[in-house]
Amino acid sequence: MSRTQIGRRMKKLAEHGLLTHVGNGAYVITEEGEAYLDEEYDAEEGVYLDRENDASELSTPAEPETNDV
Repeated sequence: MSRTQIGRRMKKLAEHGLLTHVGNGAYVITEEGEAYLDEEYDAEEGVYLDRENDASELSTPAEPETNDV
């Protein structure tokens, strides 16, 4: 996998709110990204999954933090 391919994938993850670009090709994972990895967030719908009641119930995500660098 080339550096260009990785860059494109990172940008796509950032577009879905799973990563935040912090400059110079560096990214940090967002709260939504962590939840996605824990299967608690639906990136396509942009909503958290409510695991306590029913996996089909959805809740809205927290406001994204911005890191102006």
